[in-house]
Amino acid sequence: MKTVYLHIGTHKTGSTSIQKFLAAADEALKEQGILYPKTGRPRENWSPYGHHKLRWAVAGEWKQKDKRIWEELRQEVCQHPGDRAIVSAEGFETCTTQEIRRLVNQLSPFSIRVILYLRPPAQFLRAAYAQRVKMEKYHASFSQCVDDMISRCDYLGLVSRWERFEEIESIHIRLFDKVKNEPGLEASFADATGIGFSRVRSFVGPPANTSPPNSVIQTVRWINKIEKAGPTFRPFQELIDRMRGNVLGRRWPGRWISYTANLVSCNSFVTYRIKKRIRGKILRRHKEFLSTYLENKDYKYLNL
Repeated sequence: MKTVYLHIGTHKTGSTSIQKFLAAADEALKEQGILYPKTGRPRENWSPYGHHKLRWAVAGEWKQKDKRIWEELRQEVCQHPGDRAIVSAEGFETCTTQEIRRLVNQLSPFSIRVILYLRPPAQFLRAAYAQRVKMEKYHASFSQCVDDMISRCDYLGLVSRWERFEEIESIHIRLFDKVKNEPGLEASFADATGIGFSRVRSFVGPPANTSPPNSVIQTVRWINKIEKAGPTFRPFQELIDRMRGNVLGRRWPGRWISYTANLVSCNSFVTYRIKKRIRGKILRRHKEFLSTYLENKDYKYLNL
């Protein structure tokens, strides 16, 4: 029986870097009997390296409501002469129980092994906030974002949703802070999937989709607020887009604007008060997760 390694993220744990590495090394991986399928990787999307279309199809999003794409994936895996395939999309992290059931049915009769990376909740929330400000024109405070996204830090609930399906052979939990520097994220993923890393090391690229510094995020948030409150006529929108692009790209005058913002407001997003709020919301379940799934020596990598 062929094995499908299903990498489900989580978000902001280097998923894009892993996907770029796998996509770059796809031919070399085939020599090791490992397929990184082309099916499900959106050519027209800003992130063409992961299998995001498969996630969208499970959820009925982005016009991916039919099952044909999963049929195409099964066909690609079956035609591959090797015994392993890797499917990666961090969006799988947010699958509901019903969506996981549909996904498991689509991957039948393959053996399914789930891989997920986790990072400390406060770090995840800060990185998720930066992503929302940067990509979604989010303009609320970090405190509001914590309230909106704290449920995503329920790692006990996340693992339990996937664990209840007997078709899933194993769930491999990796700790982002433990492996990001040594042995490295790609080397860690290779170890989890049986890839001979020494033969594909050359395909490792620079970190992808990293979070900008606080000053840049704060500046872009202010720009987003101005856009929300401002007029809708085209010249104003073009000016706002140009300002946002200059700040994110660290181009003049964006670099000067973010530098000035840093002088005015250089506080960390993750303050003591925020950490206390996070602990108050998830402490009990987080402790249960740690005691159930981690060794004592690894608790420090998911500290609250």
